[in-house]
Amino acid sequence: MNFGIEIKDNPRTFQEKLIWLQFYGKSNWLKPKCSDKLGLHEYALEMVGKDICVPVIREYESPADILLDELPNEFILKTNHGSGQFVICKDKKGFDLEGAKKKLASWLSMPYGVKSCEPHYLYIKRRCYAETLLKNRNCDPVDNYKLFCFNGKPKLIQMECDLRTPNERFHFYDMDLKLTDICRTDHPSKPHLAKFDVLPTRLDLMKSYAERLAVPFKFVRVDFYEVNGEVYLGEMTFVPGAAKLNFKNPNVSIQLGDMLKL
Repeated sequence: MNFGIEIKDNPRTFQEKLIWLQFYGKSNWLKPKCSDKLGLHEYALEMVGKDICVPVIREYESPADILLDELPNEFILKTNHGSGQFVICKDKKGFDLEGAKKKLASWLSMPYGVKSCEPHYLYIKRRCYAETLLKNRNCDPVDNYKLFCFNGKPKLIQMECDLRTPNERFHFYDMDLKLTDICRTDHPSKPHLAKFDVLPTRLDLMKSYAERLAVPFKFVRVDFYEVNGEVYLGEMTFVPGAAKLNFKNPNVSIQLGDMLKL
């Protein structure tokens, strides 16, 4: 299969190494299971000893099987095989279920990963499911903590704060929770708002989970949520930004590449 990309024999940058791993990584056989948002539950149970993923309410072979009466008032509908494919319901009374079904059916009809250099997604049996909507008691948005793991060790945290608001921002922290100067050009970075970033209080637990989950892989990004003192695994990603991440400082690509030993 031709993905229309260049695979370098001697990759150096972070992006080049991510692409190389998609075709020559020894653990590639395991990636479909971990990229499958339903299969990830079983993998977490194997590696951590318990299912730490966001709880699933119901699984469906087809969107046509979704019945609103069987679901709580708040939930998220997702596909298991792609990225950014979800519909949030915060109140069933005004929820457009038929519109949500059409979106899910459209997403499920298309293979994911061909254009994005992520062949492992093509081996996932496509399904949809209803997932618990995570909420903090204080009603603050649930922030996302994405741990970049190099050769089995978490080295960097990408924090996504105030998503879907005017203050949405992506900040990178080191493992001592110190703000770095790493900035992506495709996502907003707002250092003047860093004082409002909600830092994780259970980072040690996230690190422990990430190290166990990352054991077989040269690189993986392990995403967590922290909600009311509990840590939940969101997903595992092997090619962040489809290996097209651009940084304001181009030297970052080399620095991250040097951290990843093939």
